[in-house]
Amino acid sequence: MVDKFRDSGFSRGGVSVGGDICNSNIIIANGAVNIRNPITGNKTEIANALKLKALMDSPSWICVLDFMDRTFATRILKELNNGEIGRVKAYASAIIRKQQEGENQ
Repeated sequence: MVDKFRDSGFSRGGVSVGGDICNSNIIIANGAVNIRNPITGNKTEIANALKLKALMDSPSWICVLDFMDRTFATRILKELNNGEIGRVKAYASAIIRKQQEGENQ
């Protein structure tokens, strides 16, 4: 409910952070509003995505984080819902497959 919104009073450089509407984080940056729930995805799905991280080198995982940032405006897995985590896992799996194909040639 909107009436639960409380302004934190934090504002700096075009970014203001307030909260909360139903325990969500509200970030306003240059007029764009981004509302993210603290944990929306299934913890098992998050764990499975992090297992893929263990199979990747650091630059490859940074590519996954960049994909998340471009697509979902966050680099934090726990802020994604299960469908979004599934897309991240598919992206990471594609990178892993491509690396394995390159090793086999």
